Amino acid sequence: MGTSLNVKQALEKQGFKVTVIDNPNGNQLRNSIKKFIDDYGYIRNNRLVIFFAGHGHTRQKTKGYLVPIDAPDANLDERGFLKAALPMQQIMTWAELMEAKHALFVFDSCFSGTIFKQRSQANFTNAYIRDVMNKPVRQFLTAGDADEKVPAKSVFTPLFIRGLEGEADYTKDGYVTGNELGLFLRQNLSEYTKTQTPQFGTIRNPDLDQGDIVFRGSNPTIISFPPLPPNNLNRPIERSQTKPKPESKTEAIIIETLPILPKPKPKPRPANLSLPQLLADKRWSEANDKTWEKLIQEGDTNNSGYLESHEVESLNCQTLINIDDLWRKYSNEKYGFGVQRGVYLETHRTMSLKQSNMDTYTKFAKRLGWYQNNQWISVNNSVPSQSGFFPIWFVHKGQLGKYPFGLPRDPNLLRDPAAIWGSPGTMLAEKLQQCPI
Repeated sequence: MGTSLNVKQALEKQGFKVTVIDNPNGNQLRNSIKKFIDDYGYIRNNRLVIFFAGHGHTRQKTKGYLVPIDAPDANLDERGFLKAALPMQQIMTWAELMEAKHALFVFDSCFSGTIFKQRSQANFTNAYIRDVMNKPVRQFLTAGDADEKVPAKSVFTPLFIRGLEGEADYTKDGYVTGNELGLFLRQNLSEYTKTQTPQFGTIRNPDLDQGDIVFRGSNPTIISFPPLPPNNLNRPIERSQTKPKPESKTEAIIIETLPILPKPKPKPRPANLSLPQLLADKRWSEANDKTWEKLIQEGDTNNSGYLESHEVESLNCQTLINIDDLWRKYSNEKYGFGVQRGVYLETHRTMSLKQSNMDTYTKFAKRLGWYQNNQWISVNNSVPSQSGFFPIWFVHKGQLGKYPFGLPRDPNLLRDPAAIWGSPGTMLAEKLQQCPI
């Protein structure tokens, strides 16, 4: 991943051996940091960097958390979030228990910074560097404070790398301290984003807040003592000693999680779309409802909500033709009354009422996909795949088009073949024969 690779390369230039963990879940996040500390945190002269790029969260104004990829939204499932997320208090506990001389924790995320002590600007002289390299420290850098938002593309990490490579060297002595990094980020991040205020400081422990981690910048120029290899920057600077103790190591772990993008809000669907609009959007089921709404509106003389045989017989041919034209146009001749009429003639060989019965109608329904696996389709499991599937005819006890989707929602009705077909349905078939569709 881009962030972890760039930070890894920058730290390797400083002599660090780097471990990278991408997209950990809650257990992996906790275990990877704990293992890193177990392996390297209890060796006295070690210099460590723990870098996390991902989401942070603040609860109750002061409690910060690192958010793994499997953590639910804290606002929707607080209990699940707390089980998955890693509290900063645990990080602080590990930081205090460690024996390493210098540890820098960098978080490209935003959460409350009240857990660490803000550090005042130091006088970055040669004497200062000599002094702080002898003292232990637990330093913290975060991309922002509580409730601030980190942009999808980080600006904190590129600035961190630039500072590490020498731009944060305010005294131009060839070395960059953790304190200088914090000052550099706070002064420069505002040029790229107004939504973040980097926080930096030390742990609230008088035994672990006097030192300062030191990195090699560009072209070290300290004259009072010779430049040392990166692995030796954690030791007291003495002219007579240039080799670190064998157990001294510079180790780093980088943990990066993918950004959690906000779910786009669904666009509200305009209410009461016309039949052409629904068909153009290929919203077939809604178009089916609209078709019967139009037919019932025109033919339901009794205001019953459905069509009886005599009402079907009185439907205006032009209305049926117009509806059929729309269905065939927007479905590329796949749906429509005209398509159904052709299938009906093939299965019945006549449009006559006298020749219509349940057996022949079942063949017709099978061809259209209304009758599948020895049962009639229902509203909830219909899959419009076959030609002529729409518009769906539903006849129950002499009522045509009563149900919004064309067929009954009650599964018990689907077990009664006689309930599906009746004279209004055969009347519609004959009506389609009479009209020039």
